[in-house]
Amino acid sequence: MPTLREHPPEKLTHKGRQMEKLEVVTELRLRRETAEGPLRKRRNVVAELAPLCAVPTMMSEYRLLSWENREHEPYEVHACALRAYFGVDSVAELGLGHTLEAAHHWTYATKQERKAEVHRRLLLAQGVKAVLLGPALLPVGPLTALGQMLGGRRSLGMADVVDAERVATHLASEYLTTPSRETVRAAIAHARVLTDRVAKASMSSEARARLRAVASDASSLAGHTALDAGRRGEADRWFADALALAREAEDQRLEALAIASTAWTVSESTMPGYGDRTASLRALRAAAALGERLRPAGHAWVNGHLSRELAAAHDDSSSRRALEQALHAARLAGRSEPSWGFWSQHGEFSGWDGIRATVFTALRPLNLGRYGDAVPLLEDALDGTSVPIRRATLHLDLTRAGVGLNEPERARAEALAALDQADAHGLGITTKAIHMVRATFPPHWPTWATEELDERLAAN
Repeated sequence: MPTLREHPPEKLTHKGRQMEKLEVVTELRLRRETAEGPLRKRRNVVAELAPLCAVPTMMSEYRLLSWENREHEPYEVHACALRAYFGVDSVAELGLGHTLEAAHHWTYATKQERKAEVHRRLLLAQGVKAVLLGPALLPVGPLTALGQMLGGRRSLGMADVVDAERVATHLASEYLTTPSRETVRAAIAHARVLTDRVAKASMSSEARARLRAVASDASSLAGHTALDAGRRGEADRWFADALALAREAEDQRLEALAIASTAWTVSESTMPGYGDRTASLRALRAAAALGERLRPAGHAWVNGHLSRELAAAHDDSSSRRALEQALHAARLAGRSEPSWGFWSQHGEFSGWDGIRATVFTALRPLNLGRYGDAVPLLEDALDGTSVPIRRATLHLDLTRAGVGLNEPERARAEALAALDQADAHGLGITTKAIHMVRATFPPHWPTWATEELDERLAAN
């Protein structure tokens, strides 16, 4: 009996970076590879399909391969044979075509992920309970299918690019409000699909430039989902892609935001006050230098984070100036922002009408060690947002303030609340940061302030 095992992602080097080697995996291919005995060979499946075709000579291994890779759609004569052979009502159930139904039945995956799914299906056929085998590769969920809608299209028009912008906005909004395995998978799928179509589909130069910008935005969202999960290396690769696509699109707004995003992956730690901040400051200053290309919310976002990092580096005066610039830009935010994507008022730039300005105002005294000044601002910000990722970060900031103020009850309660958010939404970055803050708890604090937290951290 085959055994289900973990398959580490296959890697290859591209432009000096480690990249996953991905392939298109359709339901058609999986059904062939899980067929019994010799039917797993393409030539044998072709032999079975040929008699079902009105014109048998039109069947070939090349055609089958092109369908499995979604490089071509089957003609009706082939579609009839495929429906009859596999017992489906539509070839969309095999991952063929460009409908929303078809998008549920194909995806990008590594070779190891595809092999793991084949093992899973073989074990399932032998009576192993599905609950023991883990999640299926296909069909994908509705959000992921939405992200894959443009996959495989050989030509794209401006209307398709507009659709990609709408999907980018929807996925960003869904991720911010409900981060989950499905929203993360959908964000990554959309970024992969758009990057692939930029490289391979035919379109006008105007449409290609605009699609590159959307692909850059989608790559940024994928990078932030990886970063939130604590996978900094993966996040760095996505941000590098976002930066390259922004430059190809000649969009300096997206270029600045991609550069700023790298601040959280290039430093020793993503948490202010820990590690070397030199590289993150360099990235944020480079982004701020492009500030004249940024719209108000983007300008506020970059300078708000720059103020935070400068405060963590104990540069009080520079931090104050950066915060003043951020707050001035925040007062103008929402008047001329883009209406689509992650970098919009619907996504990462949301909340500048109140909560975000309060957050960045609080981060400056927190990182300068003025914890008493920071606490009421952080608590106001916490009351004003329901976004899980932002709530987790605010609870973490309040934990740091509790340590600084020597208030064990506050530190304990806020650390546990941050951990609740991390566990509920897969925020590995928060869990790692809690470990770091826990190491700063004074040794003289009572056991009740640390016991439950230590038990939960040990389980992560």
